[in-house]
Amino acid sequence: MKNAVILLLSALVLAACRPASESAVPASVLLETAGTLAERGFPAQAREMFLQVLSAPGIASEERANAAYLLAELEMNKLGDPAGAYSHYLLAQALGPSESAKGAVQTGMVAALERAGRSLAAADLLKDSTALVPEARPAGGKTLATIGGRPVTEAEVKAALDAYPEPVKGQFKGDEGLRNFARQYVAMQVVLEAARRAGLDRDAKVRQRLQVLEEDLLKSVYLEREVAGKAAATESDARAWYEANKERFKDPEDQTETPFEKVKEVCLNQARQEKQGVLIDQAIERLLKAADAKFTDAP
Repeated sequence: MKNAVILLLSALVLAACRPASESAVPASVLLETAGTLAERGFPAQAREMFLQVLSAPGIASEERANAAYLLAELEMNKLGDPAGAYSHYLLAQALGPSESAKGAVQTGMVAALERAGRSLAAADLLKDSTALVPEARPAGGKTLATIGGRPVTEAEVKAALDAYPEPVKGQFKGDEGLRNFARQYVAMQVVLEAARRAGLDRDAKVRQRLQVLEEDLLKSVYLEREVAGKAAATESDARAWYEANKERFKDPEDQTETPFEKVKEVCLNQARQEKQGVLIDQAIERLLKAADAKFTDAP
């Protein structure tokens, strides 16, 4: 019995005397566990794991930089701690991240400063950042504005305006209209760049909303194409719509009717929209039939 106790105590002493690196959990396991915790909604516990990786002995500087960056992303996007995030982005930069990660680290530093209310510091850092490659944009024509020293040219503004539907483009006609659009465009570009630096383009909920918007746009454009050129309204269509909706054009005080000629354009547009609605319903019915879609009474 006494020998057994001595053997047990010896084993415990030997275990205590082992180097820390021999008994420590591997950094790769800690990193994987931290990632799982963050993914499953335990950001505070994930932070503790990342901190263990940062203090773990014997791991390469680049791997430690990667852990610091992941911790900063967690603090920025899950824990709402931009000050903590900035400190760990800064640590990642000091440790020497891989070439491919340098831009992400600098982007994170700028976003953390912006979120912390340090806009001037963020602007200075953005100006000095060497790893942030500006997006290629149409060049040409005179410069209408600058963003952090980057020229915003007439060609870039016109290309952005051309992406909008005709009713919107019609609001910005002529040189003055283009200048007004340029002011809005530059303001929204600044907001867009800040949103990207904050990682919102990688946020799961934002990506889900973008997917819904993309799907809605695809459906809308497809149906517009299906009815294009088929929903023209004639004057006789407009008159028929006017006759069916005369109550809408009565003066509220004396109940006199507004003459057709005064509301002709309104009636043409309404008749056209009604035709489009009918054609869209017909197109959807054809697609449902072709797809052999069937509905049940179940909710």
